[in-house]
Amino acid sequence: MVLVATFVGAEFPTICAGLGSLVVAIVYIKVFCKNESIPEEYQYVIDESKGKSTMPAWKALSAYAILLVALPAVRFFAPLWFIKLGFAVWIGITITCVCLVSSIILQDVTSMPGYMKTSFCSVFGALIAMASLVALSNLMKTSGMLSVIATVIANLLGPVYPAIAVIIGSLGSFVAGTTTGSNILFAPMHYEACTILGFNIPLVFAAQSAGSALGNMICTNNVVAVCATVGFKGEEGTIMRKVFKPICILWLLYCLLALLYAYVLFPVA
Repeated sequence: MVLVATFVGAEFPTICAGLGSLVVAIVYIKVFCKNESIPEEYQYVIDESKGKSTMPAWKALSAYAILLVALPAVRFFAPLWFIKLGFAVWIGITITCVCLVSSIILQDVTSMPGYMKTSFCSVFGALIAMASLVALSNLMKTSGMLSVIATVIANLLGPVYPAIAVIIGSLGSFVAGTTTGSNILFAPMHYEACTILGFNIPLVFAAQSAGSALGNMICTNNVVAVCATVGFKGEEGTIMRKVFKPICILWLLYCLLALLYAYVLFPVA
């Protein structure tokens, strides 16, 4: 993620990290788990009644391949006025164009309007939530609430505030359901606290964002969605219990890294 953010752009670390993690997980399983048996509760049962798809692998992966090429190409070679429209605008337009091109490759152009309608309806609730979070964040900022909260936290936890930003980020995504929602809600508060304490502002924002990404592991919305997707309905409690230990280890690691960055690697002069 550091290499991608440094040499490619700040828009791509999450996408590349997901793909990279997938590759690493496949390699790890193939190399180190060859002789391990899969527990029965996690075994995937193929539905023989549906039959096997005749679509070649290259065609099935074409949309992802085009997207991986299109996003960096637009980022570096598109007109500046287009990029200045904002990350959400240019990347959204790019993905929409990739969808249209992919529909041609997959020979399913006539179904695209229906898919777009379904997709919009599925995210409409999230759009309302994001807009509400922005409104709430602005309200808390203009009313002085964030200043009060930031002052209290800064006075109580000043020396370890970068580490606390990780936990706050996780709390935000646990409640809001997304990393974006957590960042929208708490970024102004971190800015106030960093101004008071003199910490490196981008560093604390990074700790907040990293923590909010971790919070997705225990976000009830995400766990329910994952269970529904893979056919594990009713197993939400089991998954929450299994991810609790890993997230505690990651919290500790991220908190220590945040303090290392704040005091050793990137202190404010």
